[in-house]
Amino acid sequence: MLVEPISDEAPWSDVLHIITCAKCGAEIPAHLAECWGLTREEAQNEWQTAYRR
Repeated sequence: MLVEPISDEAPWSDVLHIITCAKCGAEIPAHLAECWGLTREEAQNEWQTAYRR
């Protein structure tokens, strides 16, 4: 699946930032990778239920 990069000027750009894991190469939404307002457990749960199907 090809995903076009999000412009930094887009209103949702902060929400849609992606971080690539240096260890496994997985592309992870930044709000989960950096636990923005989430505990580690909440971020892991959201990753498993919403992104890793």
